Amino acid sequence: MYHRQDIALAVQDRAGGDVLNLVVPAYRQGALAIHKDLDSPSLYTVSHINSGLAILDGLSLHNAHRVVKRACTLDIDWTQTADAIAALPEDYRHGIGRALKAALS
Repeated sequence: MYHRQDIALAVQDRAGGDVLNLVVPAYRQGALAIHKDLDSPSLYTVSHINSGLAILDGLSLHNAHRVVKRACTLDIDWTQTADAIAALPEDYRHGIGRALKAALS
């Protein structure tokens, strides 16, 4: 079940410039949230709440729900901090991304 909540995001502009700290309305499930994409409001982004970082962006609302549902089935402690997730081996982190993108096929 999703809960409506404002979440803080750390967003870097597409040009790779400054990181902005924003608060946006979102729907939260566990440690993940779905919110409108900041560059394309007709699309959605799935973000990790503890870090404020995007996991996948440019999704339809339906696909964002599918990604969150798949993420909840993976053996990942999403309550970890951004530093703990960044400390995971790179191939493991890439595997997470591949597993989540597989939910879209």
